[in-house]
Amino acid sequence: MGVNRKFLDYYGFHSVEEVIGKTDEDMGWHVSPDAFREDEINVLNKGISTHEVPGHCLVNGQNKSIVASKTPIYKDGRITGILGFFREAHDAEKLRDTHPDLQEIDHLTGLLNVRGGMNVLLEYQDEYMLHKQDFCMISISIDNFRELQRLYGSAFCDQVLFFIAELLRKRFGTECALLRHCGDEFRVIRQVESREEAEKLEKAVYREVAGIHMIRNKRFTLYPSTGLALYSEQPVAGQMLRTARERMQANRRRHIARFRKNHPEY
Repeated sequence: MGVNRKFLDYYGFHSVEEVIGKTDEDMGWHVSPDAFREDEINVLNKGISTHEVPGHCLVNGQNKSIVASKTPIYKDGRITGILGFFREAHDAEKLRDTHPDLQEIDHLTGLLNVRGGMNVLLEYQDEYMLHKQDFCMISISIDNFRELQRLYGSAFCDQVLFFIAELLRKRFGTECALLRHCGDEFRVIRQVESREEAEKLEKAVYREVAGIHMIRNKRFTLYPSTGLALYSEQPVAGQMLRTARERMQANRRRHIARFRKNHPEY
């Protein structure tokens, strides 16, 4: 429907008439357009916004690295279109350098990254020191993530990670700090009054992630493992991180052993 002057200048167009009414595929901007097209379908059909999704586009004969964001446009409560923008990847990095708060955000999921997670963890730790307010950390990862990469490719798995992040944000974003640690590992942090409350949260996180069965019209099953640690068990931030991760890895080993026992053909 329209583009701004900056968009036209970037691609070297003289008029919006060269663009309006054409798809990315018509313009031939992307060597691999599937990921961006699926993003747009999810925005239009499900209202799922995307934030700085990495990709490439052809400009002046070069395959530029970009990060693209898209959000739905609503009219009378219905999704009627998409508003999108992108920047070159190195520009996004420069923006993070000049805006320190952006350095704490994971570029793929929009959750906190490791740096942001450590900063918020120190705030929780301070509340414990001052007021004895306990808190828990839940580590969660996907046992079969590497298998999904082999079957469907990295672009699809990036969408899986983004979808998990969106689900966690919608379900727990108002009461928990959420971060992507690395790879397919996420962490959930929340203040709690008891171990029972923490265990209830751990089960809820597990159910939400295990309940994902379709993305991009592909049916699959996620096999998550979780690990729970309370700060009061051993009030040292680094030890809490290690404990939650070790318990998650122990659960993963049990899950894999059980699966192999029930499926000896693998």
